[in-house]
Amino acid sequence: MSRNRSEDERFSLTPQQYLDRYHIPLYLEDAISLVLETRDDRPLDAIHKYFNSVLQGSHVLLREFSFINATPRNRLAFIRLFVDTYCSFGPDSAITFQDHWQLTTVLCPDFSQAFHNSALSTLQEGSADPIALHPFKDISAYFQVMFVFWEFMEAVKKLFDELGPGSTLDRA
Repeated sequence: MSRNRSEDERFSLTPQQYLDRYHIPLYLEDAISLVLETRDDRPLDAIHKYFNSVLQGSHVLLREFSFINATPRNRLAFIRLFVDTYCSFGPDSAITFQDHWQLTTVLCPDFSQAFHNSALSTLQEGSADPIALHPFKDISAYFQVMFVFWEFMEAVKKLFDELGPGSTLDRA
């Protein structure tokens, strides 16, 4: 039986590379902290439940922003939680950026308002009025992309800032 390319890549990693790629130390530290905090009588069962919650994406509810933002898996889990929680907003629902941030802080009380505003800044440029109503689905979709792909978007922004106006990329 042959392995596919992703399996080959995974098996070619050193143990430390594997741990780092999948953020295992972060999750182990978090699991152990939670076990110590709750003083569970069955710590191995608690760790098992914790890792199941990570796999299911339910481990981010009411967690600190730093934890939610720490890994791509956590960011995706938070977005899924947000979408599932606010799925009752109709297609014609309109909210302000501040409303969206407040909805976000219901799920993550210390979600950075500066980060939230920065993620929506490009969308907000089209509106001179900071309290203007926008379709919920538009704000949420834009926020989801910006939050999940933050590092990539920042790298692209830096590249364009370095190039300056009127510059082109040479494709040699």
